[in-house]
Amino acid sequence: MQPPFLSIIVPVYNVEKYIEKCISSIVNQGVAFQDVELIIVNDGTKDRSVELIQPIIAGLPNVVLINQENAGLSVARNVGLRAAKGEYVWFVDSDDTIAPQALPILFQKMESRKDCYGLNLLWVNESDGKQNAVGVWPLSASELSGVDFMKKMNHLTPVQRYVVKRNILLDNQLFFFPKILHEDLEYVPRLLYYVKGVDVVEEPLYYYLRRVSGSITANISERNIVGLVQGVISINHFTEECVAMEYRAIYREKVYELFQHFIHKYTEYIDNNNDWSLLYLYLADIKKAMKNIKSSLPLKEQLHVNCFLISPRNYVRYRKSRLK
Repeated sequence: MQPPFLSIIVPVYNVEKYIEKCISSIVNQGVAFQDVELIIVNDGTKDRSVELIQPIIAGLPNVVLINQENAGLSVARNVGLRAAKGEYVWFVDSDDTIAPQALPILFQKMESRKDCYGLNLLWVNESDGKQNAVGVWPLSASELSGVDFMKKMNHLTPVQRYVVKRNILLDNQLFFFPKILHEDLEYVPRLLYYVKGVDVVEEPLYYYLRRVSGSITANISERNIVGLVQGVISINHFTEECVAMEYRAIYREKVYELFQHFIHKYTEYIDNNNDWSLLYLYLADIKKAMKNIKSSLPLKEQLHVNCFLISPRNYVRYRKSRLK
């Protein structure tokens, strides 16, 4: 039996309000479903999510339902990736949907067999249903390698914007960092390093739901902070251990961007908690990362790094004051 062309991986956890719409958008595409493998990873959901989709997937070929104890989004995606058999992989979140005719459009584009296809998306406001395009990638970006794409394009996340050859992910051990939030910020730079070419699909094929409440990243918590710190540490390690010298300046800039994102979120966190312990818990690793990247940064950014290295707490306070 010929393996499917595309594996779509959908982790599921407590999304009974959204899951039927998500799965229906995937299976009602007007393509031969033999070409598509749908992998649903039940991450120990405690609601009726799995029960609700059973009538939708009943009788369809190439639907795999994996049940596991709750381990978080990253682990669920990794489990789905290891089970996938398609030539390409697409991660779809269970509260989002894909556009009508997304697969016919995508399949036509994928005849070129590029390493990776970059998708434009629409943000959909849950409160009023309004849609708006954010971070639109031009067709001209199709001429770029993955590293140059990362350097020149904005809004590189979420990971749902990419349809990638499965062998690239597996051969380079491109799995998600387990049990952290903001995992895409850490994952996408690693992904793009191994991609020789990105082919942009002009039509917005992915509908990203901006939920009113209940999103795991809606409020700043200790998990948000730890996820960002782990991202800084991971990308710094990847840069120094895996990235060729000619690209390290680009990746060190990404480490700095993620560091600044961490600082920004930390100012919000201490506003509500007055808790400095997380900063000091990871301070040695953060300082190591900043020392590694400092020489590759522009002068203004070097100044920011120096201020942090001299007095991390005062630097956070300074950034907090600048936001008021």
